[in-house]
Amino acid sequence: MDEIVRHYCSWITVNRLCNMDCFWCYDRYGEKAELNMHKDLLFDLIDMCGEGGVKKVVFLGGEPLIYPYLSDGLKRCKEKGMLAEITTNGLLLSDKTHLDALLQAGLDSVMLSLKGSNRDNYIHTTGIDCFDSIVKAIDNLSGCGIKFGLSAVLTASFIEHLDDLMELLSEKGARLIVFSFLKEPQGAECDRAFFEANSPEILLPMFYDKLKTVAAAKTMKWLVECCCPITELEKEIEYFFDGRFHCSCKNHKLVPLAFDTFGRLLYCNTLPDITYGQYGVDFKTYEQMQQFIRQNIG
Repeated sequence: MDEIVRHYCSWITVNRLCNMDCFWCYDRYGEKAELNMHKDLLFDLIDMCGEGGVKKVVFLGGEPLIYPYLSDGLKRCKEKGMLAEITTNGLLLSDKTHLDALLQAGLDSVMLSLKGSNRDNYIHTTGIDCFDSIVKAIDNLSGCGIKFGLSAVLTASFIEHLDDLMELLSEKGARLIVFSFLKEPQGAECDRAFFEANSPEILLPMFYDKLKTVAAAKTMKWLVECCCPITELEKEIEYFFDGRFHCSCKNHKLVPLAFDTFGRLLYCNTLPDITYGQYGVDFKTYEQMQQFIRQNIG
């Protein structure tokens, strides 16, 4: 019998709804027929992960903080001996009471996804004047002592004000920020000129020039999430980013243990419409899932 591969982490997309409407979001044009994952399916996936030795479950959206069964999912992870993390836009974490309830339910860590580097960025990207609320959320996370990090999608306008943002984050006690690139929706009607103007090839030199001048970049840990290869970098830029590129969902070796709201395996969290087998149809146990992956994905 083939050896069972043990994943450290699983990503579960619990909903496709969001309380922001970022015009460049990779999920903006995705399939939204199932807006919330059924509670029973959520528990089944958590149980399967626990039985397979998974150490951490990350809850994604949409926006997981508006998912009605999030606290139930956190508690289920605790019952199964797993760590629980959420990836969130952070808007609702400006309410400390909300954060305290999540901590009580078993939340271990937070990855807060930034949508802009200042107020104007936020208004332009999300249509909401909520930058102060996000700063308050970061204050709450820092004050409660929970492990948290930040992520941000790179655009030219975001990079322009990156120095002020990173100085602010450093003052607030943030120690990690993960940058990523835009994912152009395939086959969707979107502003292709915008995506082309903000491609990794164009942004990386700009990002490099800015980071060299940011004092906080020398004290904060920062990484660049890169699910696609970036080639033909100038040697100076390549050296600067050496060791900073990573791909957390695939870990460069394993098929990611990521599920959509239907319980289907995803090729990548940022490509929600590329799916493989489905829980309850193609597998129901961790071992059956591993066999399915070997036979159908490799």
